[in-house]
Amino acid sequence: MAEAPDPRSLKSWEEAFETYPVPIVRKLEHQLRKHTDENRQKLRSLVGASYRDLLGTAERIIDMDDQMQRTETLLLEIGRRCNARAVERSAENLERMSKSLSRGACQERYRSLGQAKLLQSTLAVAGRAMKAGGDALLVAKLLVLARLLHKDLVDGAKPVVALEEFRRRLASLRKRLLAYTERMLVRPGMDRSALANTLCAYALITNSTPKDVLIHFLQTRSDEFDLSSGRPSENDVRKMLDLYSQTLSDARALFPRVFADAVSQVSRTPLLQDTQIRSLNELSLDIYGQWVAEDVRKFTPWVRHDQLTASDVSDSLASWAKQAQKALVGATEQYLKDEKDIQEVLNVRRKIIAQYLGLGAKIREESHRQTIPKLRSVFLERLEILAEQQISNISLVLEKPSTTSAPSQNLWQLATENTDLSKGAMKFRNSILQRRNGRDDVLNQNAGRLETWLKSIEKLWQMTQQMRATKWDDDSDLDLDLDEPEDEESMQDALSNQDPETLEGKFRETTTSAIQTLYASVQTASKAETSPPDLLLRSLREINQTQQCLTDKTTLSPPPTTTTNNKELITTLYHHLAKRILENTLHPLTKSLSKPPRPSLALWDGSPLLPVQPSPVIFRLLTLLHKAMAENATSCDLWSPAAVVVLKGELDELVAGIWQEAMRSAPDSANDEKGGVEGEKTTSDGTEQGTPFQEAKSGAWGREERIQWLFDCCYLHRVTGRPPHNDNKGSSKLETVIEELEQSLEVPMDRLRKNANEYWRRTFLLFGLLAPCIEHD
Repeated sequence: MAEAPDPRSLKSWEEAFETYPVPIVRKLEHQLRKHTDENRQKLRSLVGASYRDLLGTAERIIDMDDQMQRTETLLLEIGRRCNARAVERSAENLERMSKSLSRGACQERYRSLGQAKLLQSTLAVAGRAMKAGGDALLVAKLLVLARLLHKDLVDGAKPVVALEEFRRRLASLRKRLLAYTERMLVRPGMDRSALANTLCAYALITNSTPKDVLIHFLQTRSDEFDLSSGRPSENDVRKMLDLYSQTLSDARALFPRVFADAVSQVSRTPLLQDTQIRSLNELSLDIYGQWVAEDVRKFTPWVRHDQLTASDVSDSLASWAKQAQKALVGATEQYLKDEKDIQEVLNVRRKIIAQYLGLGAKIREESHRQTIPKLRSVFLERLEILAEQQISNISLVLEKPSTTSAPSQNLWQLATENTDLSKGAMKFRNSILQRRNGRDDVLNQNAGRLETWLKSIEKLWQMTQQMRATKWDDDSDLDLDLDEPEDEESMQDALSNQDPETLEGKFRETTTSAIQTLYASVQTASKAETSPPDLLLRSLREINQTQQCLTDKTTLSPPPTTTTNNKELITTLYHHLAKRILENTLHPLTKSLSKPPRPSLALWDGSPLLPVQPSPVIFRLLTLLHKAMAENATSCDLWSPAAVVVLKGELDELVAGIWQEAMRSAPDSANDEKGGVEGEKTTSDGTEQGTPFQEAKSGAWGREERIQWLFDCCYLHRVTGRPPHNDNKGSSKLETVIEELEQSLEVPMDRLRKNANEYWRRTFLLFGLLAPCIEHD
């Protein structure tokens, strides 16, 4: 392939496409792009090298232009003032003024007008200086000068008309200066030289002694404390701490030496010779100074130099420090009253106490050390109050609304529902727990309240651990060598161990009280019998689970008395639940015993014949009872072994009472085979005493019926407990019924009991909730 020509030799792009094939054209394109990049780099290098020189040249041109403009302006002003007409006019004015001064009659008038003009300028300059935040000492000097000028004008032969206005302005400026000095004295971060000048200004304007100035300085800082302690915020409290530290350090640095030196500087030179005043061009002293009276011109400010000793300063500071510390503690307490967040209180506690401890390295005073326990106490009291409010804020709903429908307890219904199995199948697991534990809207509400309550206590517990983990000695500025006067423990131990322990004790006390209140509310509802026992039992279960979680996650374990009372309350509720189940279940038995029973003798076995299965009414009774236990709104989650024992005891007592009542109400008959003779008992004095079963001598209630009853009693006694033995007779009412029937009948009781036990062994699985966990016999 032919080599590509130099693309710069081509005149147009059409020539390239007409003369050369496409590959050559592509090479031409690459060459053109390469040449373009090379040219661009060369241009960039050339421009970059001279760019700084160009900028320097431009800046020099601009500076020269500014200098030329200022020079032209100055020359223009010089030319304007040096024209012949202006020079002639100035000469004429000077000649006219000289002639006027020679006239003695006008001398006094010009002097008054000059002093009035100077007084007016002095007042205006003083007002502007305060408005601009200038030096208070300069303003005080101006006001002293104004007062002297005003006094001289008042004593003059011809007073100026505006003297009353000057007097009002002078009084107003004096009040403004006093307020200005107070604002300057409480300004944060103020330089000590400026602070000394401000104090000198106060002493100069009020003619106060050094001790009075110190008292005024401390009182001004106290007033600032009072203003900040009205409705303080966190920033206000911390500013008060800064002001407290700054006041003590400033007072010790200024009094008595520095302030005395500053006052002596003021009294060294006459007022009109003062450098600050002569530097004020607004006063025009070069013009109006010649009209000032001689006594004003030579006046030297005088400030009282009463001796102020270091002991006086220390006593005043000690007294002020006690008041400031009291105000600081009060402001902290006032701020904490409006704070509802415990975490925020802990954060503020860390900041304020750390800042206060940081002052200990600068302030070595006993009162400062004694305030630290007070601050700790203020924070602890607020934390305890907030914790008590948060922990005590728990109550449960212990009454079911009449419109609330019982939730479904059938777990198999979940198979027909579409359940989300994501995120560990939490929704499915919660649905199972809801049905298994019989939770309805009321119980869900109670569980939610307890869960929220538990989380709040866990958060509080974590905060106490955070307090323990705080290291107060990490900051090198903190003074942790302050020992407690009683036990000499370090401040680190007091803040990181004692305070958390005190707070944990309050948590434990309040939590125990809250749990006891919950138990008491359940107990009150159980005594009033206004709430269903199943709701109370499930609520107790939620309380116990919450209490167990609380014990596992914290050390807030309940006292033993709470556990004992809890067991007694659960037993009482089990009795209420059992009575509620049995009151509608025993009706078929009562109705069946009201008419003569008909035992199925064909099913009897052995010799002599004895029943081997209970009456149909007994089997129906157990079936209804088990159905009521399993399918009623109570569900089967409440039937713990203890609840079943209580139910069986109630069943034993009620069934025995029904049987005894039925035997007493049976009609008498003289055709009883053996019951009347064999059932009699003879007392020790020879009289006959009968039992309810001995009184039931009826043909309709014959021997076979009573034998069937005896078997039914043995079977029910086997259901409600262990089989009767000779060594535990009389432990239940059914045992008493069995004994009385056994005395009125001649039957082999061993066979009868064995038949009853065997039938229970074959059928106990039909009544799962009534069956024992493991059957041994």
